[in-house]
Amino acid sequence: MDLDCTLIPPALTHTPTVVFLRGRGDNAKDFSYSLAFSPISEDRSLTEVFPTFHCVLPSSELRPCPMDHGRKWSQWFDVWDTTHFQVREDLQAVGLRESVLGIRNILMKEIALLDGQSHRIILMGISQGAATSVHTLLNLDVPDQSTTPRRLGALLGFSCRMPFLERTLAGMRCA
Repeated sequence: MDLDCTLIPPALTHTPTVVFLRGRGDNAKDFSYSLAFSPISEDRSLTEVFPTFHCVLPSSELRPCPMDHGRKWSQWFDVWDTTHFQVREDLQAVGLRESVLGIRNILMKEIALLDGQSHRIILMGISQGAATSVHTLLNLDVPDQSTTPRRLGALLGFSCRMPFLERTLAGMRCA
């Protein structure tokens, strides 16, 4: 599965890549504008503070939300009850499976752009994007590169939760 992405190219030579998943109901284009142009420090934007970062902002699918009478939401996966995530976990599993495949494809492309240096990839997310990032990491197989470690550089999650928390690692992976 290929996900559409909004890109924020580096202003200088590309060193790390940040793959940033936004929250439920948000969209990548608006989110990219906020990241690229909103002042964050000393009246400078994120791209001014980190000029070598290549930012990839995937767009999630528009998915029917049964709790909202089937209206479509921009979301990585559906959640039946945001106070009791264990209710109707089957709805979460479908979207997570599809989203994780799309994000893994993005990560593999970015690793190839960095000549196999997976440790220069930062996977991050906020809210539902953070939960999806965690689930992606648990289901990630970084190709073996003899000159570099088989790992991502970092995982950052903001306002995050672990999908399928009550399951074992194997149970989470097969969800």
